[in-house]
Amino acid sequence: MLVFIPPLYHAAVNGGRRSSARRLRFIGHPEAGECSAILYTLLENCKRLGINPEDYLRDVLTRLPSMTNRQTHELTPANWLAERKAEAA
Repeated sequence: MLVFIPPLYHAAVNGGRRSSARRLRFIGHPEAGECSAILYTLLENCKRLGINPEDYLRDVLTRLPSMTNRQTHELTPANWLAERKAEAA
């Protein structure tokens, strides 16, 4: 089964570059497409906020298992960055 990923995701994934968007439009499994879109969106948001994606993912993936569903909003790139700036101050 192929899943169509709307072009909006491709703008986040590719920083607006359309050339590689066509290659990522269809993914072999519905869950893979959704997971890929979420991951690429998170990474692109990190880049736009000036966050090192590797540092972000390392911290988030370490903290995530001990968090509840109500706490996961703290792990968005913008909230993560605000928390880091508050700790540095």
